[in-house]
Amino acid sequence: MPQGQKTRSEIQWAIIQLFQMLDQDQISAAPNVSNHTIQQVQVYFHAYGTVRNEDNQPEKTRLDF
Repeated sequence: MPQGQKTRSEIQWAIIQLFQMLDQDQISAAPNVSNHTIQQVQVYFHAYGTVRNEDNQPEKTRLDF
C-alpha cells in the first residue's frame, strides 16, 4: 500500500489466508503490500482473531476459512 494509506479489510483477510500457504517474503512479493503491513495484519489477527476495517475498528470475527 502507498505510505499512509489504510489497508482494505479484503486485503487483510487475503494476507491472513495466504499465511496458511506462504511465508512473509512470498506474500510481500505481491504489489503494494509491504513487509510492515503484513506484520501489522498478522500481529493484530493473532491478538484479536479478526482484522481492522477501514475505520480502524475491529470487524466481526470471520474464521470461516
